[in-house]
Amino acid sequence: MASEAVKLAGKPAKACPDGLAVIHVALFRMGTRSIAEAYRILGYKTHHGTEHTLGNPWAQVEHAADATWPDVPDAGQR
Repeated sequence: MASEAVKLAGKPAKACPDGLAVIHVALFRMGTRSIAEAYRILGYKTHHGTEHTLGNPWAQVEHAADATWPDVPDAGQR
């Protein structure tokens, strides 16, 4: 399915002269990881907030968010 998306979408448009093509910003639990993966499938280089930037313990933050809001869809399914 992922390869079909790449075939349908073709190659991404050329990046802007400064190298930036898309900015997608959202809060935790708003599908940012899925969107980042979709951009990767389409051939864009992405940076996601939960990457090991500055050594922050994002897995612990997500675990705390799941415990705080257990009724959110997909909570605790990682």
